[in-house]
Amino acid sequence: MKKLFKIFLLLCLIGIAIVVWCSYIVEKSSRGKLFNNVNDIPCNDVGLLLGTNPIGRTGRPNIYYVHRIQAVVDLYKAGKIKVVLISGDNSHRSYNEPEYMKKDLVSKGIPADRIFLDYAGFRTFDSMIRAQKVFGQNSFTIISQEFHNQRALYICQHLGIDAVAFNAKNTISRYWRIRMYFREKLARTKAVLDILFGKKPHFLGDPIPITIPNDTIILKDTTTTKDTTNNMGLKDLFHRKRDKNEAVQITIPEESFDLIESTDPKGAKALIMRNASLKQHQKDTLLKQVFGFYCSINLDYVIVDENNWPTSEEFSIMQDYTESIDQALKVQPDHPNALFVARVTYNGVCQVVWMLNNPEIAIEYLDGIIAKGNQIREFDYSIEKDPEWKLIDFFLQDFPKSNT
Repeated sequence: MKKLFKIFLLLCLIGIAIVVWCSYIVEKSSRGKLFNNVNDIPCNDVGLLLGTNPIGRTGRPNIYYVHRIQAVVDLYKAGKIKVVLISGDNSHRSYNEPEYMKKDLVSKGIPADRIFLDYAGFRTFDSMIRAQKVFGQNSFTIISQEFHNQRALYICQHLGIDAVAFNAKNTISRYWRIRMYFREKLARTKAVLDILFGKKPHFLGDPIPITIPNDTIILKDTTTTKDTTNNMGLKDLFHRKRDKNEAVQITIPEESFDLIESTDPKGAKALIMRNASLKQHQKDTLLKQVFGFYCSINLDYVIVDENNWPTSEEFSIMQDYTESIDQALKVQPDHPNALFVARVTYNGVCQVVWMLNNPEIAIEYLDGIIAKGNQIREFDYSIEKDPEWKLIDFFLQDFPKSNT
């Protein structure tokens, strides 16, 4: 009996040693290839987004899914990737990770023609080798949580793929962190064994080419004409006519913010957050000419108190949502399509104002959200030609700064 126990104990120790060794070599293979900051990560044509279920085991939104989507948006808007390859599970008709993710990415402003889908990414190993063998990519940016990225980079190293990885935010739940820690130890062991024993993916198939766009983003000097068509009673459409195609060199003001307490016309409380840097550029005729379209979005707060003022949680939800819209309208931070002007909270409403370069980009994005009916908060919007910035005079005046 003692002999059997010793054999059992020895096998357990060997098993633990194998797990620890596998975890170590996986982690070691990822050193210098993991990035947490968008500004630090090198550019790649393709971002490989690893799929996961949008709904967690508790029936609530999967926080890993939410953070991965946002990570892709951040990378795309920063110009760090040009297209997205989504690799996920579509083993059943009722379950389709790539389509779920594509829908959410499009709703956040990434064009559908910049998104490619791999429906046979059943495992991380399959996703990596299919990106190489089926989609023809030998260099890309992996997007997932850090623990997952380390394993993916290990697989890439052994496949001869030149990859880096961007770490999406992790969960703050201690329970889920511990659970994923032990799960990942076993997953890493399996990944090492797959490589050692020459494991093959479930499917390969015919090559699927990925078209990489040649993006050259410049601001254009354009004229516009107004279309009297009204869509759903929400806005006036403007169509841009390209009469001139000369590149315009301008300096984009670096955003700085003032927080201002005021009152609306009825005397109710109002809170204004404005981009104070624009006040210093009121006489910049070229800047006004390039960003010559006024855009205003009105969103309704849902959870308000007896004074029609949003709760702190509701205010936070609205802030996150309007910031995601802001990023989508700007397209790229270094070459923005929009200048943020102000966000105003009053009487149960949040109004956000921008000056636009190309209104068509904003119209396509905002109409897409409305058409799909997936707004986090209901809104309507208007866009008007305003090359003199007269419609934002109110936000450029001198305000006493708030002490809050």
